[in-house]
Amino acid sequence: DLKHGNDIVIDNLAALGQANSSSLCFYDGSNTAECLQHTKASAVICNKSAAKNYSGNAQLIIHTNPKYAFAKVLQYFYPRKQAVARQHPSAVVSNNANIHPTAEIAAHVVIGDNVTIAEHAIIEAGCVLNNNISIGAYTHLYPRVVVYPGTKIANRCIIHSGAVLGSDGFGLARYEAGWEKLNHIGGLIIEDDVEVGAGTCIDRGMLANTHIEAGVKLDNLIQI
Repeated sequence: DLKHGNDIVIDNLAALGQANSSSLCFYDGSNTAECLQHTKASAVICNKSAAKNYSGNAQLIIHTNPKYAFAKVLQYFYPRKQAVARQHPSAVVSNNANIHPTAEIAAHVVIGDNVTIAEHAIIEAGCVLNNNISIGAYTHLYPRVVVYPGTKIANRCIIHSGAVLGSDGFGLARYEAGWEKLNHIGGLIIEDDVEVGAGTCIDRGMLANTHIEAGVKLDNLIQI
């Protein structure tokens, strides 16, 4: 739904406070109402409640979920990187790895034995994938991600730089002479559409698997 209905030209997406006369913004109530009233944007996506109290000059686009609508606009104008089918000559890849021909393997990647990488996956520079790992279709590993043996990452996941997946947990047994490490024989399973923030560490289970279910979104610098 539209309020005002004037013809406008939009050439950028911006926050309410930084908008200019050709910006598209969104308002979902997380900012003060004054931010909406005083924005210089030419168009704002907002809900009906916000629109009722608006007295400015911006074209209003009414949506029940303004932030979601703005996310779809961002995806349209700034789409995710798509895999370029290639394998950089500096990558070190085991002869036992199974890499789909549409996947992208960047410079200085190390891929171990029995690693499977599905179609259109992106493995960026400096990533290390140890043995017995699977990477799903359209999954994107940003630079310097380290994946320990036995980890399974499903489809359309985003793993940001510096994440460490499948490392040992802090499992120790106290005895008279000190500490005895408990070997971690569990794995790590990450389901579809998970996003893992930069510098986040997800440990493998000691006996059972650590399991990150579909759709989970993790911020930066988290330990699991």
